[in-house]
Amino acid sequence: MKVHYDDCLASNVSILSVSCDVNNDENEENITVVDSQELTMEANSVTSLSSQSYNTPSGTAAGLPSQDDPIPGCSSWSTTSGGSDQGCLSQTNRKRKLLSHTSLAVVKDSTVICTSDAYAAKIDNQLACYFFATNTPFQHIEHPEFKKVCEIMRPRYTPPSRKQLAGPILDEVYSSEIVKCRNLLQGQIVSLCLDGWSNVHNEPVVCSAAVLPGGDTYLVDTYDTSGSPHTADYLATLARSSIRKCKAEYGATVKSVVTDNAANVKKMRELLKTDAEENQGIDVIAYGCSAHLLNLLSADVEVSGIKERIVAVAKYFRNKQLPAAWYKDAGGSMLVLPQEVRWNTLKDTLASFLKTRGILVQVYQDHKDDIDKNIFQTVNDVNIAVNASDYMQRMNPIAIALDKAQRSDTMIADVVEVWHELEESLSGQPDNVMRSLKLRGDQALGPAHYLANIMNHRYQGKNLDDAQKDAAYTYISATPLNPDLVPYVVGLQCEDIFPKYLFSEVFHKVSPMSWWRMAAQSISNLTAREELLDICSCLFSAVASTAGLERIFSSFGLVHSKLR
Repeated sequence: MKVHYDDCLASNVSILSVSCDVNNDENEENITVVDSQELTMEANSVTSLSSQSYNTPSGTAAGLPSQDDPIPGCSSWSTTSGGSDQGCLSQTNRKRKLLSHTSLAVVKDSTVICTSDAYAAKIDNQLACYFFATNTPFQHIEHPEFKKVCEIMRPRYTPPSRKQLAGPILDEVYSSEIVKCRNLLQGQIVSLCLDGWSNVHNEPVVCSAAVLPGGDTYLVDTYDTSGSPHTADYLATLARSSIRKCKAEYGATVKSVVTDNAANVKKMRELLKTDAEENQGIDVIAYGCSAHLLNLLSADVEVSGIKERIVAVAKYFRNKQLPAAWYKDAGGSMLVLPQEVRWNTLKDTLASFLKTRGILVQVYQDHKDDIDKNIFQTVNDVNIAVNASDYMQRMNPIAIALDKAQRSDTMIADVVEVWHELEESLSGQPDNVMRSLKLRGDQALGPAHYLANIMNHRYQGKNLDDAQKDAAYTYISATPLNPDLVPYVVGLQCEDIFPKYLFSEVFHKVSPMSWWRMAAQSISNLTAREELLDICSCLFSAVASTAGLERIFSSFGLVHSKLR
């Protein structure tokens, strides 16, 4: 690398320190900023550098002072004790320690004056990642103000054009991310989420994602289904394609499939179960999303006439200019409107109404002639407030259960406990609420859920009733599962087959899969051991909901199109 000091001096560059550091991995000469105010020499004099040119080979700064050369402002390099010399050396050592990891340090109003091609490509990729991750329009990269920012931070660096960003750089970043995903998914047992939406262009899209047992979610595929009816057969074809893609391109094995609960999707799940029974190369358990069903339960227990009237009040004080201003001046907080695509927002709507009802009444008292009478009747009606409070008592436990169910790391064994806790929380509610709860719970949970709960050493099926336990044991006894494994499952519940120390409290922190790997060592039958661990890998990798995929599409849906 070559630095022309005559150019620097002509531009009023104050050169404080020069060194060169070559990064062997990137084959790049790093340039580091040094602030002249921070590194002003404490010595009384600074030797001026003459106008000349230096060639700096890798690892050294040829022609520049080494650590053994005299330092301007120091009378000697002697290490013997002495006043000014020792003080100068102490100052110099401090400065060298500060600069020990810097590269060629050239200062011109705290800017860097050159960038290698390799480092420029690295900046391009990182800028692209920012644009892709934040859904920033690509045209912003050509905005004059953005270019000025780049010039200030990295002179002589030119950011890529939007065509480069949308073309070769996008392809490069995409390929890099695919490699990362492949490395993370290789050899893993995963759960496949499948769901459909419309993107910002109102195009129907079906997406699939692979979820690891820890909850990490990776988008596998997207299908533009424009012009294709969403029949069960068609959706089953998409699911099979995603299952095979996980194995072929990512090296991951799909053992479970979770979907929403529409009628066509339910039938699709039956088709996948048939594939497993007929040994079609697709061997998965398929079930519905518990979070979706809990959201449906919240609609089932709705108190008639409350939601519409409270929403009308919220819209009135949000959208009408003067009432909104009066409400704000009175100290009212933002009233919440429910959103169909956002779970639990109805509970937030009820809570905000009940919290601010006193302020709403006061606003009406101060502006009786200007407030809509129907709105005031709703606000001032005690029965509506009581019913809204009762509605909140029903909604709160459901909202808590929904938050638990939609966590990325909630597995089917865990969600059985979530439904059980909800049943206990809603006990004492009217019969229609309890009937709705049982209906939705039966739709959400199946034999695989109960078996996973029994085989989870933290739960051991202690909260299951006899019918649920019977369904679990019937499931494990059925083909293709081995009925000889039943004694080991019963042994877990009785705690009489496996070593006692495995049931101590400290082992509750161990993941179910790790626990069974330890417990299986006491099984002498190698075939039974392998089959048992295979069942465990299926049950303990099965995620309870499609919420992870929903979160991905919240961002991905904004940029998805036929071009990307």
